[in-house]
Amino acid sequence: MCKLKIGLLHHGNEENIWGSVITTRYLEKAFKKLGHNVWRISVTEHQDYSRILSTRTDFFVSEGVPEWQIPKGIWDFTDKKIFWWLSELFYNIKLIVKSNFDGIATNSEDFKNIENNKKMFKKIDLAVDNDILKATFDSKYEGYCAYIGAYPHKTQEQMDKLFLPCIKYSKFGLWGYGWENSNYAKYHKGVLPIDDIGILYKSVQAALLLTEKRQQNRGMINNRVYEVLGSGCIAISEEFEYLEKSDLGKYIYFVNNENDFRDVIDNINSVEFNKNRVEAQKYVIENHNYINRAKAFIELYKKLET
Repeated sequence: MCKLKIGLLHHGNEENIWGSVITTRYLEKAFKKLGHNVWRISVTEHQDYSRILSTRTDFFVSEGVPEWQIPKGIWDFTDKKIFWWLSELFYNIKLIVKSNFDGIATNSEDFKNIENNKKMFKKIDLAVDNDILKATFDSKYEGYCAYIGAYPHKTQEQMDKLFLPCIKYSKFGLWGYGWENSNYAKYHKGVLPIDDIGILYKSVQAALLLTEKRQQNRGMINNRVYEVLGSGCIAISEEFEYLEKSDLGKYIYFVNNENDFRDVIDNINSVEFNKNRVEAQKYVIENHNYINRAKAFIELYKKLET
């Protein structure tokens, strides 16, 4: 196997380890397991780029970092530039097509609807890190219906539809940034350490899933879905048609009202639910892991090289 020099760019910092910090960390591990030389930087922190610029980079993956934020030296000293489009924070689909990235990876299939598209796209979804299997039960999380996320990235209507019945029929806990300023402040349990993500999902009664509206409109499945199912945890989601029709849909319990939620809670320890939970974990770990995603990026790079 040809050893490649691969770069990963993200926003944020190692203290606030959420979003692109997490996904690039897992992708870095996967590339290294495949035997490649990998660098990883945040564009929002001052860093020494001398190591990166010592030799040319074969390709980098920009997880949500627009080209105008990428240091010129890194851009010019990289053969192929790939943007991983997972949200519309900086680019909508029209701007992506006009960008100077060589290729686009995305968890949306909207690119298929673009006429005369000359840019190379590849469908690469988010995933779960297989080390989540090492997580073990911790009684401090026991019994909760948990939600991990930042406030206020979802609408009040979304939160109320899922959180209010949860409060009525279960023990509710929130982990993440910003909740102390929300209507649900009293349920806020703090910011979860990255190493506790799998532990929490292994220990709680169920996990709640919400997807930001713009991501829903693009049919983008967020990383929490893979992490919850990959942990063997019961997943309760708001209605999300694209997710329901996906290969993961049969493993998720979609609720639209209080009665739907109560039905899930009433059956959560049933034989049927436990069987579904085990099957979901096996399927996600085998098919939606970061080793597979890393291989997909390498395939995209090789196509760009031809």
